Parts: sequence; C-alpha cells; structure tokens
Amino acid sequence: MSAFSDFLENELMDHMFRNSVYSKPALHFALFTAAPSDSGGGTEVTGGSYARATVTNDNTAFPQCAATGTPTKTNALAITFPTASAAWGTVTHWGIFDASTSGNLLAHGALASTRTIASGDVPRLAVGAISLTMSNAVSGGLTDFAKRKLLDHVFGGPAYTPIATLYTGLGTALSGETITEWADTAYTRQATAFDAASGGACINADAETYTDGGGADDVATLTHFGVWDDSGAGNLLAVGPLGASRSIVATDAVTLPDGSLSISLQ
Repeated sequence: MSAFSDFLENELMDHMFRNSVYSKPALHFALFTAAPSDSGGGTEVTGGSYARATVTNDNTAFPQCAATGTPTKTNALAITFPTASAAWGTVTHWGIFDASTSGNLLAHGALASTRTIASGDVPRLAVGAISLTMSNAVSGGLTDFAKRKLLDHVFGGPAYTPIATLYTGLGTALSGETITEWADTAYTRQATAFDAASGGACINADAETYTDGGGADDVATLTHFGVWDDSGAGNLLAVGPLGASRSIVATDAVTLPDGSLSISLQ
C-alpha cells in the first residue's frame, strides 16, 4: 500500500486546479525502520554507509500510465542502495523524496515484506516494488484522465501543462465517469476559481450561478457537479455529488456558494 504525502497532494491539486505550476521533481528513494506518515516523520535508516538511492526521473524508470484500467505508476527498474558497511536494522517502509538529504517527502509505502539489513548486504527495491495510484473522496475526486496526467507529470513524464481557466457544470446523472449534463436551453458551464489546496483538497473560491431557460423541457433534478478544462467540450477532470440534489422547475436559477464544491486527492 502506498500514499502521497500532504506536500505532494497540495502541490498537485494547485497545479491542476489553480494553474500554480509544480515542476517534475528529482527522485531520491529512502528506507525506513519505522513508517513515515503523509506529513513526514518515521525513522529513516542512518549510518553504515546508508544513502538514499537517486533514480533518473524518466519514462525508463517509470513508464507512462496505461491508457486504460486503474491509473498506476510502477518502477520498471530495480532501485539499488549502497552496500551496508554495518547493520541497518529491520527495514519496513520506503519513501520518495525530492532531495538526497532532507527535502520534501513525496510518497511512501510499506515493503511487501520486511528485511533485516546486515553488514555487506546490498538492499534493492525490485522492479514493480513501487506502485503508486490515487483514490477519491466521496465528496468529489479526480477522474482517471486527471490521475493519469498527474501521475505521469510527477513520475517519468510527460509533463502536464495546467489549464488557465476551468469550468464547473451540473449534471442529472453519473455513470462511471460520464456525467449527464443538464439539458437546459440556457445552461452553460461557469468559469470557476479554486482556493489554495489544503489537506489535499481544493474548494471553489467563488459562487457559480446557472440559469434555467424557462422551458417546460428544462425541468430536471440536479445530482452531480463536474469540472472541465473547456467551456463546452474538453476533458472532465473531477466529478462529485452535490451536497443535496436540487429539483429544478421553469425559471429557476441555481447558485453554488463559494466553498460548496470540494475536490480531494487521497
């Protein structure tokens, strides 16, 4: 099991939803004898010639995410640490940092099995030992399209260029990651700004108002919101349920107050 750090979650949410650019980091792998958390901590190995293993951050080490299935990033090369000149203890977890010492924790996880490192051992993380993915909060989360873009952006490439203006829309149904948008004659997606990410989540920074055109065929029950990278077509980046469904009758206007839409990366 693996997880992104709080630092990386906030950087990626700001990158995608606030056009606050986060560049592809250097990758340095660490070993721990006590688990770090999303906020850091843990007990990293020290002494005995231990040093973090530096891995070139490219598609050879981390191939591009597959176009289908659960977006996942896996190491395609073994990650080798220095020969231990003294015992390192029992290694239980790994971490990825953006610097060879100190730096920011990017991701962490448990080893498939613990290993006691003795003097003369050459520790390695085998091909496929690192598996990174993302899960969604019930209140709203990223689509697989967005997850692939961000996983590739951080690990291996290609880089994802954030979109300057994002648009929020409303829907009457959700099937998988396909939202049925409100079929109203006056409905249009609304340009939406987001507050700085906190705790891996972004919320809308302004109110969004959608107007019913007044026709009898515009009656609907709104159940979901979506965030797109275009005002009319484009790619769906995030989707989630409204806090409460809203039944619309002719001439209604729907306003989503600032702070009412939440998108989380976990």
